[in-house]
Order: sequence, then structure tokens, then C-alpha cells
Amino acid sequence: MKKIILSVLLVLSVFLSSQNAQAGENGRLFINLTTDDTWKVVMALNFALESQKVGKKVTLFLNVRGVHIGIRKAKLPKDPYTGKRIQDIVKTFIAKGGKVYICKMCMKIAGYTEDLLVQGIKLGEPRLVFKEFYDTNTKVITY
Repeated sequence: MKKIILSVLLVLSVFLSSQNAQAGENGRLFINLTTDDTWKVVMALNFALESQKVGKKVTLFLNVRGVHIGIRKAKLPKDPYTGKRIQDIVKTFIAKGGKVYICKMCMKIAGYTEDLLVQGIKLGEPRLVFKEFYDTNTKVITY
């Protein structure tokens, strides 16, 4: 009886390990961007783009000072590595299937309105944003 229980536990352990590995491979990435610091923004966006290349579904949430990234005409430094405008990198990310939400409250505090957003960015209503990271297959990174 003891051998049967140990065998069942071993099989179950192997099965669960393979399920977790698959979840990691097919999982989602949620990047919480709270800053407009160029270095951190470039790291977050490049991490998002590289994650897309390996098949991850990636969501970017712009909040606190990160809302500046989502504004079409915000005067931000260019990416020092590629020379591209930050907003153009965001557009590329969206064009490749990335989701971008912006904190409505933070946007208002910063003095922005919805008509100023980079095309494709959605207002981060709590029900939408929560759905993106309250999943056991989602990894969350904050910059």
C-alpha cells in the first residue's frame, strides 16, 4: 500500500511539474511601469518586445509618472540605444499584439485627457487591468 501511495505521489508530482513548466512557457507577462525615467522605460519596453518574440502575451500598465509614456506629444528623451521616440516603441509593441493600459486617475492628476493618448492605449479601468494580472500564469514586473 505504501508503494502504491508513493508511486501515485511521484506520478502526480511529475504531472504537476510539467503543467507548471507549460504555464511558464505559455504564461502572460504584466509590466507595471510607474516611471518616466528613460533608462527604466527603455528596459521595460525592450523586455516587453523581447518577451513577445518568444511568444509571451504581454500587457503594459502605465501609471504614476509612467503615464507620460502614453501621451502622443509628451516631450521625452529618445531611446539612447536605438534613437527611436519612446512613443514609437510603444506603437510597435501594440502593433505586435501588446496591450497597453493607462491609469485614468494618474492621467488626470498629470493633466492629460484621453484624446492625447498614443493610438491603441486603453484606459485602465480596474476590471480590465485586474483581469490581466490576477491569473496564476501571469508574471508581474515593475519598473
